[in-house]
Amino acid sequence: MKTKAISLIVVFLVSLVSFSGQAISQEKVIVTLDWVISGYHAPFFIAKEKGYFKKEGLSVEVKRGFGSGRTIKAVGTGASTLGYADSGVMLKGIAGGLNLKLVSIVYAKSPMVIVSDAAKGIKTPKDLEGKSIGDTKGAATSIMMPIMFKNAGVDASKVKIVHRSPAMEDIFLIQGKVDSSTDYYFSSVAAYGWPDGRKTNTIWFADHGVDIYGIGIMATPETIRSKPKMIRGFLRALFTAYKDMRKDPKGAFDIIAKFKPELKGARKVETAKIRAIWKVILTDEIRKKGFGYINRDKIKRTRDIVFGQYNVKKNVPLDDIYTNEFLPNIKP
Repeated sequence: MKTKAISLIVVFLVSLVSFSGQAISQEKVIVTLDWVISGYHAPFFIAKEKGYFKKEGLSVEVKRGFGSGRTIKAVGTGASTLGYADSGVMLKGIAGGLNLKLVSIVYAKSPMVIVSDAAKGIKTPKDLEGKSIGDTKGAATSIMMPIMFKNAGVDASKVKIVHRSPAMEDIFLIQGKVDSSTDYYFSSVAAYGWPDGRKTNTIWFADHGVDIYGIGIMATPETIRSKPKMIRGFLRALFTAYKDMRKDPKGAFDIIAKFKPELKGARKVETAKIRAIWKVILTDEIRKKGFGYINRDKIKRTRDIVFGQYNVKKNVPLDDIYTNEFLPNIKP
């Protein structure tokens, strides 16, 4: 009996040491998102729920964002390990002195759009002349709109811009307080529909000279140098989860709603966002090269357009802006 008891104690202690070792080996990673957590952020929670992060030895904390501007500052100051933020905003931050670098792209196509009730007849940017457009002051759409107007030959003095908060985007448009509204495609009525069934006209910034990258994953050069295994594992887990989200949108919503129960009452809208986001993720190049791939010519165009808009004279080499070395070669 004593021998059996001792054996059980030994097994228990070995198990305890093994468990403790596993716990210790989980590297803490904080990732800050761009905005309030929504359906299309599901891959971060899929990777947690299915153990993809854990398999890579990572304990990942996902924090909601308050705009890409604050996210890049959190990464740049070390408050966050990684950031999920707009690449254009990141470039502006670099010009302002932040030390950041893209380790992957997520939105290979700019998600910026102008949406309107089809009955308004706004099919091209020129059709905005004599009409109003709702926009958020300081947002990426607000910054890039003058470029789009110039490329499309729009007389900006003939367009009435109505500033509103992000929370009022849909309300202003649906209630007819504006003729059109800027938005990200997957967060707009173009993706989840009007409450009364109206049809939508959608104008993409990317079709009018603003063909730039959107959201990406970024880190500081110091994190990249000191934790390459962490970055590689994080991207492998995340893009495996993106593949899962594409295969099963409803299941993706169920998982994120488990972590964020407040989303349960918006299943239809949030699932529509999950389906719609692929329009800005999947390009022919991403299908060929795999999730996260950054094209050198396109990141150069993104840099040049952003720097030109902000009148940045600073010379920032492309190799200081991005790297593809950590991509896991996961095809959609």
